[in-house]
Amino acid sequence: MPVRKASGMVGNGAGNGQGSEAGRRRPWSDVYDSLSRADESGSLSGDDLELLAAAAYLLGNVDECRQALERAHRAHSSTGDTRRAARCVFWVAFTSLLEGNLAQASGWLARAHRLLEPEKNESAEQGLLLLPDAVLAAAAGDYASAEAGAARAAEIGARLGDADLLALALHFQGRAVVKEGRVREGLALLDEAMVAVVANEVWQPVAGNIYCSMIDACLEISDLRRAHEWTTALTAWWAKQPDMVTFTGQCLVHRAEIMRLHGAWSTAAEETKQACERLAQAADKYATGPALYLQAELCRLRGEFAEAEHAYHEASRWGHRAQPGLALLRLAEGNSEGAAQSIRRILSETTDALLRAKLLFPYVEILLEVGDAASARAAADELTEIADRYDTPALHAEAGQSVGAVLLAEGDAERALAELRRAWETWRELEAPYEAG
Repeated sequence: MPVRKASGMVGNGAGNGQGSEAGRRRPWSDVYDSLSRADESGSLSGDDLELLAAAAYLLGNVDECRQALERAHRAHSSTGDTRRAARCVFWVAFTSLLEGNLAQASGWLARAHRLLEPEKNESAEQGLLLLPDAVLAAAAGDYASAEAGAARAAEIGARLGDADLLALALHFQGRAVVKEGRVREGLALLDEAMVAVVANEVWQPVAGNIYCSMIDACLEISDLRRAHEWTTALTAWWAKQPDMVTFTGQCLVHRAEIMRLHGAWSTAAEETKQACERLAQAADKYATGPALYLQAELCRLRGEFAEAEHAYHEASRWGHRAQPGLALLRLAEGNSEGAAQSIRRILSETTDALLRAKLLFPYVEILLEVGDAASARAAADELTEIADRYDTPALHAEAGQSVGAVLLAEGDAERALAELRRAWETWRELEAPYEAG
């Protein structure tokens, strides 16, 4: 069965003509204003309430989005369309889950399951309800269960031709597979999910979430070229919807991260400032922590230590850990022992391999500074193992640079020079002048 393209509706079906055309051809602010006015003069249909929900979400009004979805759920229930009703309830739950409101999400998911209990035939909505468990399993580090659940959902999406379900399921499956260390297989799944996004086959909030999560996945494994490519695509997608608010802050953060790597620190700092302003008005304000952390990193790199300290603490307040940046700040301030204590503690608390990789590179630098070459050597060896497992150029460069620094500290200048030269060549190819320096 061919995959059905999404209209402006949550239901990923035909929808009514008015809603579908409005979602494709008019600015989201116009859609929102028009439907809000129509709502004041009479009851909107379930389809139009779904379109109102999409417009509200993309304009940053997540509470209004959920309210419209709840009303759409009731409207569809009143006409006996339980599947559409269940899909609306799923999105109420999923937006709550993204914000970390697990109790509310659980309640809405239970309602969606109950709505679908009388259904005898397989439905895409049943597939959607497999996804929250996959997301939660991945968050708990159970990537095998996350992969299995997302794969089952993808099979349903492919069999029933549901674009939203198939794209989301392939994406979550791909992220789990990458975390398991099967990087090429995982990236293939992620790229397959992006095909539906680029082809405009999915609901716009789905597209934005997949775009941003795709770039997160690339940065997680330090695949800088792929991250740059998809950030450019996300920017182009945003440019076609200039009044959109949600996802634009994340887009600016991703662009700023690429700029930071390319050495354009001042421009990156301005982009990050705009990102924080955008996120304050957006439905995805849960991404504020990473924006503040990047802001802190840029301040640290430019020697603005007081500003960096403040931004690190603000990032932590938003749920994003302040390490390894805060430890590197202590090192830059001349407090090497404080830096070592901080980085040792956070590394001891971290079990995820990719998260450890982000810590091990600065860990080696800090531990060598305090004269603990043995611990630095162990960390460099572990980073090398992770780089071999995930096999991206930036990870190999970090591992080689770490090994080279340890060899130099051990007095083996010849082998150190070979490792450092290979790392320098990789950083230069990646156009990362600070790391190359």
